[in-house]
Parts: sequence; C-alpha cells; structure tokens
Amino acid sequence: MNGAQTRGGAINTHSEVALRTVNSTRFDFPSGKQGVYLPFSLSANTAVTVSGELIAAPSKISMDSNYYWSLQGQGEAQLEFFLEFYAAILQELDQGEQLKLMGFTGQAWEEIPGFIQSNSLRTENAIALERYTAYALGSAAISTALTPAQAITPNGDGINDRWIIANNALYTNAKIWVFNRWGEEVFYSAVNYQNNWGATHNKQSTSLPEAPYFYRIDQDNDGTIDLEGWLYITR
Repeated sequence: MNGAQTRGGAINTHSEVALRTVNSTRFDFPSGKQGVYLPFSLSANTAVTVSGELIAAPSKISMDSNYYWSLQGQGEAQLEFFLEFYAAILQELDQGEQLKLMGFTGQAWEEIPGFIQSNSLRTENAIALERYTAYALGSAAISTALTPAQAITPNGDGINDRWIIANNALYTNAKIWVFNRWGEEVFYSAVNYQNNWGATHNKQSTSLPEAPYFYRIDQDNDGTIDLEGWLYITR
C-alpha cells in the first residue's frame, strides 16, 4: 500500500519474511528472525519501492555472525539500522575497533561510510540502492598512531593554518621539536601539544618563511625519538 507504515515493532511482533514498501519516502522495516529484532529504515528524497528482510547467514560474514539484511530496490536512500542488541554487539568489539556497515555488491563486501547515533548505525549519505543487495555489521581498526600533517598554510583562510598532529591527545607527554634547514630550533613543545602552532618562531614570535622544516617527536617522553620527518610551510 502506498504510504503504509509499521508501528509497535518488537521481538514478539516482527516480520520474519520480506516486507515491500511501495512509493514511500520513509519506511521502517520491523525485521527479525528467531527471536532477534534488528529493524532498519530508509529515508529518501523521492518515493522509492524497496523490499527488505533480515536473513539467517549460512556462514560468518559479519561481526553479528548469524544475520544480515537483504535489500532490493532502485533509487537513492539513506539507511538507518536500529541495533536492538547494541550493547551486546559493542561487547564483541576488540579494544581499538569500531562498528562499521558493510554492503555486498554481488561480488565482494565493502565498507559504507556511516556513523553511530543513539542506538542506530546510519549511512552518512543517501546511497544507490542498486549497488548493494545485502548489508551486514563489521568492525574496523581505529588508528591510534601519532600522525603529523606534512604541511601548514598559515594564510588566514582557516584551512591548515595550524600544524595538526592526529591522535596527539593520546600522547600528552610527547616532546616535539621543529628545526629549519640550518638546524636552528624554531618550535618546541614540552608537553600536551594542542594542535595550535601557526608557523611562528618559538622565541622571536615572528612568522617563519616558506620552506621545508624538520620535525622530531619523542611521543612517550622517554628520551627516544619515535617520529621524524619534513614539514612544509607555504602561504
């Protein structure tokens, strides 16, 4: 039925077969299987016709090894997967991993950009429904490496005006040095760098000229240099 909706979905009131929405811009699929309730929804800018259900997986294809979502349709829609057993799924994650959404193209599983909001996993953008035939939960390693940006462009446009070191908040005791081509120290941070250096001379408070600079980082403050490389200042 056009515009039909579901309500009151739960473990005891779910659908174990495929549901089909006709010409809808929003629809919640109350999908479940054998006492498991893992609903999902779609939101589209234009009306779409989509059929979807939760399937018992014949083999381990995802972090939730027993089930995946089957979805067939055309057009574009943003998908949101409501995780009734969200806490249990998170407990399966190893330290340093995050939940992700996988889509099956018919040949391989690939990651779909998404984000967690409350107890759901949502795609970042509307996706082409023709591209995937199935969706599953997976996990991805979270990088904790200290990763310095290779350039600063301090021209006041608000983009790359400061030297950004990814994951610096995990290494609050890190010591950081920056030298010019002649070996003169132009920047030094003894502890808790705040990603706020704007390419000025540490002692003279003057803007540094465009040039390559050499950095060294002791990330654990144990006397050992863990990272070193070149940083470029351009305007």
